[in-house]
Amino acid sequence: DRLVQNLGNRQVLMLKNHGPVLMGRTIYEMFFLYYMFQRACEVQVKTLSMGEPIVVPPEVIEVHQRDRDLMLVDDFGKLDFKAWTRRIDKIDSSWRN
Repeated sequence: DRLVQNLGNRQVLMLKNHGPVLMGRTIYEMFFLYYMFQRACEVQVKTLSMGEPIVVPPEVIEVHQRDRDLMLVDDFGKLDFKAWTRRIDKIDSSWRN
């Protein structure tokens, strides 16, 4: 109950010493949001290691948000989820058992 209250109407909740909790309408959406969140964190850590934060212009953010919103359909993330599932199966399919 406390986690749900802390999450509110947002999709990401950072837990101290545990990491992120991401919510989506479907498992596919949650997976893709987690993947995008992970990549954003990697990019931030790598760019900060160069010395100074990189400021992303508002125009770039607006285009990104517009393009993301165009992808928000009922099966958002489904194709990505299936692609990663196939990739994991090639490495080791025992996770299915």
